[in-house]
Amino acid sequence: MYAHQSLVFEPQPKSVTSVIMKHSEISNLLRYDHVEHNKTNTWYFDKLPTTLQFPSLTKNDLKIFAETIQREILVPLDTCTWDRMRLCLLEPAWLQNAQRQKIQRSLFENLITHPTFLENIITQYQNRDIEDYSSLEDQETLFFTISALVSVLEYITTKQDGHEQTRALQNTITQYKNNILECIRHRQRSKEWEPFIRGADWLKEELQEDDGILINFLNSVAITPIDSSKHDNKEIDILQATMDNFIDRQPMETAHQLNQQMNAFKDMLDGIFNNLDNPTDRDKLD
Repeated sequence: MYAHQSLVFEPQPKSVTSVIMKHSEISNLLRYDHVEHNKTNTWYFDKLPTTLQFPSLTKNDLKIFAETIQREILVPLDTCTWDRMRLCLLEPAWLQNAQRQKIQRSLFENLITHPTFLENIITQYQNRDIEDYSSLEDQETLFFTISALVSVLEYITTKQDGHEQTRALQNTITQYKNNILECIRHRQRSKEWEPFIRGADWLKEELQEDDGILINFLNSVAITPIDSSKHDNKEIDILQATMDNFIDRQPMETAHQLNQQMNAFKDMLDGIFNNLDNPTDRDKLD
């Protein structure tokens, strides 16, 4: 997904003779270099319905998560880490043991304490026109990101943290969530968002939760009618528009004659099809 992004290394002062990388940074670099092989969610949308696989985390993963979240600036490596992190945020409590619940709570708390990371994630997605998310992969990437963000929103709401910084993050996620819903549900483009809509219905079943902000969001997306008429009948619409334009440019008398001729032609076709449906005795003999 991010295979075309490149790492940019800032030029070092001449006095620097060597660079020492942390073990976690080396591990993250290796993951970045082989991102397509290590992705846990290797495109679910092309094989729905399927089973969502949540990652098994190591201590090194948690260390990478913490370092990533606490950075002020988002780098390409961080987007790869976010791909893994967002699935951890979606894992339902009923599927977790005590240790995994503790890990998830720690992750939520770290994100809330350092909201700049999520704000940078949202900014990255907002910098791309939401209308451009046309491919299956793009919609899946956006889908898991917004779902993970909403799960953070639900955690904040449940915790009832009144801190100004937390409220700001809550408002940012809420606004972004509503913008996506507006795009999908109120712009008559639901056919183009069909993978996203079907993905919401699938994830809702996977999570097996009855209520909550995330489930309500998935329900709001899943019940969106998929309007195929405008997409599938595009050629018919163009033909109709051409005919209407032609008739509009004709004198009233000519338009009236054309209408009579078309009605006569329609009556003739109706008669032919009626005879085919109701053959006479002679036709039966033939």
